[in-house]
Amino acid sequence: MITPAPKKSGGMFEIIDIRGYLKGGPFKEVEFRDALRHEDWSQYSDKRVLVRGCGRVPVPPWAYMLVLANLGSFPKMVAYGEECAPVVVYRRKDVTDSEIDSLMKEAANNAA
Repeated sequence: MITPAPKKSGGMFEIIDIRGYLKGGPFKEVEFRDALRHEDWSQYSDKRVLVRGCGRVPVPPWAYMLVLANLGSFPKMVAYGEECAPVVVYRRKDVTDSEIDSLMKEAANNAA
């Protein structure tokens, strides 16, 4: 089983870095799915989650979809990319447009 990289938290987001599921080589579907099965997804309950995965090793698009599917409705919001320019891909109904706007302003200020 592959152990993911430590999660970063305490900032704007809890971060899931898909690169943490790689074992120094190409992306392996069976090992990735096994690691996802052993993840405690409830730890993201009511949190803002950023799924990161850019890097030298290509990550197939379905890998991001599996992470999102496993997160389910636990998080308050899920974004993709980097902290300085997150792209919101999911938000619960209780997350307002003004909350999204505030998050984007905060991300832009932190990037500057």
